[in-house]
Amino acid sequence: MCRILAIAPYESMRNLIVNLCADRPEIQLTALVGDLEEGAKLVQTIPSEDYDIIISRGGTAEIIRTVTSIPVIDISLSSYDVLSTIRLVENYPGKSAIVAYPSISKMARLICGVLQSDIPVYTLDSAQHLHGLIQSLNAQGFSLIIGDAVTTAYAQRCSLDAVLITSGIESLESTLNEALYIYELLSVQGAKEGLLRKITQGGNTYYAILDSKGNSCWENAALKEKHKLRQFFKNFITTVSALENRDFSRKIGGEQYAISYEYSYIHNEKYYLFTAQPLQTDGGESQILTVYTANDISPHYFTNYANSFLRSEIEQYALVNIPILIIGESGTSKNKVANALYSNSPYKEWPLYVVNCARATPKFWQSFTNQPNSVLFSQRMTIFFQNAECLSESQCSALLRHIRTNSGNKYLFSVVTDGKTADDIPICRYATQEEFVYLCLPPLRDRIHEIPALATLYTSEFNTQLTKQVIGFLPEALDVLMGYSWPGNLNQFRRIVKELILQTAGPYITADMVRNLLRQEGAGTFSASPAESINIDQPLDDIIYDVVCRQLAQSKQNQTKVAEKLGISRTTLWRILQRKRKDS
Repeated sequence: MCRILAIAPYESMRNLIVNLCADRPEIQLTALVGDLEEGAKLVQTIPSEDYDIIISRGGTAEIIRTVTSIPVIDISLSSYDVLSTIRLVENYPGKSAIVAYPSISKMARLICGVLQSDIPVYTLDSAQHLHGLIQSLNAQGFSLIIGDAVTTAYAQRCSLDAVLITSGIESLESTLNEALYIYELLSVQGAKEGLLRKITQGGNTYYAILDSKGNSCWENAALKEKHKLRQFFKNFITTVSALENRDFSRKIGGEQYAISYEYSYIHNEKYYLFTAQPLQTDGGESQILTVYTANDISPHYFTNYANSFLRSEIEQYALVNIPILIIGESGTSKNKVANALYSNSPYKEWPLYVVNCARATPKFWQSFTNQPNSVLFSQRMTIFFQNAECLSESQCSALLRHIRTNSGNKYLFSVVTDGKTADDIPICRYATQEEFVYLCLPPLRDRIHEIPALATLYTSEFNTQLTKQVIGFLPEALDVLMGYSWPGNLNQFRRIVKELILQTAGPYITADMVRNLLRQEGAGTFSASPAESINIDQPLDDIIYDVVCRQLAQSKQNQTKVAEKLGISRTTLWRILQRKRKDS
């Protein structure tokens, strides 16, 4: 039950609140009458633990907030409340003025503007201001004051006419509903905080929050005795911004840890949250084999950010029961492609098993390929071998024997090709012999013309996630993005866009902001922007493709406009783009 204390500025409002709560058993109400400082004094006489929420109106609510830690909800006026009052005084023969605190005056000024009313609106900041203002208006010949309870009461004491802007039933019901909603949120948050305290005070998981200089801002009690781990967090700050992988394992002080980190900005300062958990040293499967269901993965998790050709391939390959080899550089979202293949497949009703080949031990492989209860002997499962470039010749041979004899599962493999050719990787050689389907993910530097669209999608995503309202990138900023080499590919691009949105205080992201952040990356290089000259020493098809990409960048990806400018049909333009993507 939500315990609400209502401080009403006038008696009729108190009575209305009491009547509204009479039929709401989820509310335990105490309703009192008091305005401004009087209302604040009432709150100060009541123990704060007796109530969950306070509701009041206008200036009284503002003053109450300064004397209590209990959440205070303002009984807002609806536009109808203010509109009906202004309409009410239209036929008043004398001069009238609206005098109110900001919560009322702001809406009144807006409605007067819409109605083209010549009633002046004055905003109050204190009771002393009220006295001087009313006396001044009286001297100027105003005879009617429109406002809240305090304003109208003082106007009447000065022998002026007064009209009270009242809160209607709809406004009061809306306030009560908001109070219940906030109460529920606070209840959930309280439960979460209790759980967090329980987690962070015990167990074998270590947490730390550090600033950008490596200074410790907070750590849980369990970490205080782990001196080498604490020092590792501090040293790691200097290199963390250049790393793509936010989840990794590391041996520190003789112990193996699974470490993850994330960061956020508070008042333009960057803070890091580190989590470290000791890993099993007996080759336990918990770090090698992970199980997901379709509920864990959105079918659009990756495809919304893929080009149309790749998206079409994913949708087609998801339907076939043929082993698929996903190849690409680091950061090209191979794991997300595997998730999309699973969540769009007929096998999505059954689990997805992810095997991290980089962590798999000989003991694991012995059990995985021979035990009768292994998922390899199941049916209709999707088995994804992550980091399959780590598989040895013998491991590849053993897996392929199972694939030949058990076609009832869907098999996916991902291979990181950084600095390697297919001939260097055993699973790629076997895949050629076994007629696997290849899904090659192009690096971002080969998808330069898609960067404006990707930037738009990620900006929209992070605006929602971070409660920002960034409109987008200025054209020069897009040129900088398109002229960068992106060694970390989509993962790096996504991280950079997120960090830019966190940092910007204005509606647009500028070229200088992009340039400054990318220079901190270290590994990448800048090339000529899409608006600059074209390399005429390359094959004709590549020259044509570059011309199309430049025109697309300049026209903000308007394919119809580009086709008209180049004197070709949209079909021809589409074929030029698709031919290059297939070659990639």
